[in-house]
Amino acid sequence: MKESKAEVIEDGDKFYAVYKDKDGKEVKQKITEEEAEELGYEKEIKRDSITNEMDDESINLEKKESKSNINLIIVIILAVIIGLSGGVYYYYRKKL
Repeated sequence: MKESKAEVIEDGDKFYAVYKDKDGKEVKQKITEEEAEELGYEKEIKRDSITNEMDDESINLEKKESKSNINLIIVIILAVIIGLSGGVYYYYRKKL
């Protein structure tokens, strides 16, 4: 089966190798989990757990970025208010 480039399909808890025979017909053969791993099959659970961890990390990074963006906006607004308040005070102090 290795020479025929078999594709491994999981159906519930059963594994099947799908490949083309000499006549070009598609053949579906039941195989064991060990044979599936020999053909290059990896369990989906491993990929899902890694993907979930990566998703969690990216969500945490997005939260940190949004917090830092909000803090930056608040600091800029406060600086503008303080600057305008100081400018208005200085302008009207000279008039009086």
